[in-house]
Amino acid sequence: MIDLNRLPEAVEADDLVTIMLLDLAAELPAYDERAMEYLAFVKDEAPEVVLLQGVRMDHPTVLSSLSARYDMHVSRNDTRFDYCNVTCVSKQMEVVDSDEIRMVGEDVRTGQDGKEVHTQIELAPDCLVDTLYVHGRRVRVYNYEAIRGPFYEAHRVYCANLITRDAYMLRRKDPRYKTSIMYLGGDLHADDDFESVRLLGGKMTRDGVYASAFTDVWPVMHALDGDPGITERSVDVLDATVKIPQYVRPKRHTYFMVYGDVFGRAGSPLQIEINGNHTTEAGIPWSDDYGLTMTVWLPPLNDFTADD
Repeated sequence: MIDLNRLPEAVEADDLVTIMLLDLAAELPAYDERAMEYLAFVKDEAPEVVLLQGVRMDHPTVLSSLSARYDMHVSRNDTRFDYCNVTCVSKQMEVVDSDEIRMVGEDVRTGQDGKEVHTQIELAPDCLVDTLYVHGRRVRVYNYEAIRGPFYEAHRVYCANLITRDAYMLRRKDPRYKTSIMYLGGDLHADDDFESVRLLGGKMTRDGVYASAFTDVWPVMHALDGDPGITERSVDVLDATVKIPQYVRPKRHTYFMVYGDVFGRAGSPLQIEINGNHTTEAGIPWSDDYGLTMTVWLPPLNDFTADD
């Protein structure tokens, strides 16, 4: 967490909001034990917003550990995935809108009669979208996990387009979002040079794709120290003898992105760091991915919004 003693005089602790992103890794063994330890860590850190991914639908008691402190937005139960995303917002904050961007595509095949057969397919867990009202500002938070695997980049690109379109159209068409602050937290299951990440991060565009103004936060905040922000675990995830993570792939697949040029302005990230690089007492990692914790600066919009 951010060191409050090192804040500039112009930045007050009450103007900070912490967003934590983590994956409970539904497919790893000892789900209950891992999840409860990870969420106990979350409660100790006390972030205002928690973006949970990999939440198993058949273990509802896991979420009950956070229910006293947070209001929860749970993604709908898709048939293809046995896990879901959950966005947790502190009960001290106002949620003005909750929605989902359905990650649904279409499979087109030719039937025996020669006619095209169109079938809807679920490309990834839905992207949860929550709009908060913080110190007189609208803050829109996207909670998204892409589908993993080397053969699904086309699906990830399609989903990136859906998210990009949502943010772009709101800025262009809805006056309530002209000055809103938007953050995206996601396990994109893709390297930063993959097309899906480059599209989301505004590093490329192409015909039919809405321009993106999201910026990858990690390389901006760590430009001077060169920390690559490795989040992908590999060899040790199922090895109960490993107490301290020793082997990871040199990849960063977990991202925080912020919409627009807010660095140094209201909405600016002040710190981003790795979380969840721990194991249970039995030596099983909390997750197959390290999470991220981002602290942002959200001062009151004016003197009349100092106390929400």
